[in-house]
Amino acid sequence: MPETMLRELLQNYVAITNKLQALLPEEVVPVMKKSLADLGHIEARALLEDEVLKKVKRGLEVDH
Repeated sequence: MPETMLRELLQNYVAITNKLQALLPEEVVPVMKKSLADLGHIEARALLEDEVLKKVKRGLEVDH
């Protein structure tokens, strides 16, 4: 199950990043070129198992 959560987080990240690049390229591209240290504290939060089960139950899981 952890690999499913990690895969879903990565897919969400990529989808959001692609959408932002298309909408706001001049604002997003410079930020994407920064190092993690330059960006400051970032917290990655995976879905808990019960959250994943709720998404699956509601038909919101990402197909792989």
